[in-house]
Amino acid sequence: SSPLYFLVLLLKVHEYQKLEKYDDAIQYMKNILEKLNLPMHDSVTPFTKSICYFSFGVLLHHKKKFDESRKYLDKAIEIEPENLLAWNLKIINCNSTGDYKEGVHCCEKILPIMKSWSNDPILKNGISNESEIWTSKARFFNGLDQNQDALECCTHAIKIDKQNAKAWLEKSKILFELEEYKESLECCNTSLDLDGNNVESFAHKLSCLMWLGKFDEMLECIGEALNMIENSTSIYSEVKMLAKQPLYIHKLTALECLNRHKEAIKCADMLLDVHKKLK
Repeated sequence: SSPLYFLVLLLKVHEYQKLEKYDDAIQYMKNILEKLNLPMHDSVTPFTKSICYFSFGVLLHHKKKFDESRKYLDKAIEIEPENLLAWNLKIINCNSTGDYKEGVHCCEKILPIMKSWSNDPILKNGISNESEIWTSKARFFNGLDQNQDALECCTHAIKIDKQNAKAWLEKSKILFELEEYKESLECCNTSLDLDGNNVESFAHKLSCLMWLGKFDEMLECIGEALNMIENSTSIYSEVKMLAKQPLYIHKLTALECLNRHKEAIKCADMLLDVHKKLK
């Protein structure tokens, strides 16, 4: 039958993806979409058609062709308005392109659909959970400088899942922009307690400590962050170098403020060495 035929074709595309052969997958996907519109395949369900357009959107997203990807995601949603996969990727797309207004819209659209599909196993495999969507919505509101709306979203995300480290970090960022540095630091610490391997959380904590004038604590935090990066098996060597660069800049600032000038010179040399290796 047509639905089974297209399912097999999509599985083949998926295998190309796993092999990271995105150009081959894109070309194959174009052929699928051409066949999809032939009269002989009129029996294909809207859901299958929607998944086909979504799959093409995924491939284009991997190639960082975000605008093209958005077109196919919109087509997938037009055919099947409750395509959670398409809505979810569109939220990620909006985050990548900085389209905060559309991002808020997507979050508002997906949340009620998630409730109606709450017992579907697809939600536990490849789809953001409800707390993560509220965190994304907070990030979009923050991008629109709607800080209070962003804070409310973070509160909602944390209420749903207190273990959501990203929600605590997002709340910390918003409080930092509101110049509530002490409260921002507390939220950042909670985020790190939940996920101690997040370089972004360490970097944000350093900003909080700097504004609070806690330079000794900055140095301790930098030491912890550098050890985490060095011992990580999931971070590539070049990425490790990139991650270390802002930490050394913070360290240099802290040593300068503490009048530890000889150590500051050594730190500057280390920073220059990192910069040289990254060239």
